[in-house]
Amino acid sequence: MSGHWLTGYGFADPGWGAKIDGNRTDIVNHYLLELCRYGLVGLVLFLAVLFTSVKRLFSGFWQITNDADRWLIWCIGASLFGVLLTFNSVALFGMPMVMLYVIFGLCVAVPASSQKK
Repeated sequence: MSGHWLTGYGFADPGWGAKIDGNRTDIVNHYLLELCRYGLVGLVLFLAVLFTSVKRLFSGFWQITNDADRWLIWCIGASLFGVLLTFNSVALFGMPMVMLYVIFGLCVAVPASSQKK
């Protein structure tokens, strides 16, 4: 990634296809895909969103006393952690990315809407 560490390649093919599978580039780690597309700037921002989502889930879970709301937050957290583990062997694109962003939104919205009254 010489010359592309800071901002990445964008959606252009970096030319690694011949080295990986002969005709196209297929990165099978989502964290590395974020680094390749957006560089260190994008990777740091992506990791900040992940960290903030997890932090909001944990803080919301411990502040809420209603068992139904805690169960909902636990389910959202399980979905998020499942996706985060999958990122080590799968790079998401298309509709799964939309679902990831929906999970990010739920990580912030559900704990905020379920706060103690």
